[in-house]
Amino acid sequence: MPVPDYQSLMLPVLRALADVAETPISEVRKGVAKAEALTPDSLREMLPGGSRTVFVDRVHWAMQYMGRANLVERIRRGVYRLTAEGKRLLAQTPARVDLEVLRTYPGFWEGTKKAITPSPSKDAKPAPPDE
Repeated sequence: MPVPDYQSLMLPVLRALADVAETPISEVRKGVAKAEALTPDSLREMLPGGSRTVFVDRVHWAMQYMGRANLVERIRRGVYRLTAEGKRLLAQTPARVDLEVLRTYPGFWEGTKKAITPSPSKDAKPAPPDE
């Protein structure tokens, strides 16, 4: 079975975080892989650059986006937990969690704006004023 896209992994990631206070990312990945019935071959599939596996990359992006929506939080390096907001969302038993759902959280927009706002280059020259 191929690795699902990162949006399809959001709900399984939330569920993997649901029952414990703090969870190492390695345990989150194990829970998601089991829930999604991923094969060892699909878990070993590498990204084109060979820097990491497709699965690790997609779980990473699911965590990043849900962190922006304040559904999950990083406690310390490699350890995460579900926030109160994440618990509320899971209590609603959603069929799917994806970007459409995350966009309903105000914090998601703040994190997204910061991520996509380019920082000015030190070599950039200000645009001339309109006359």
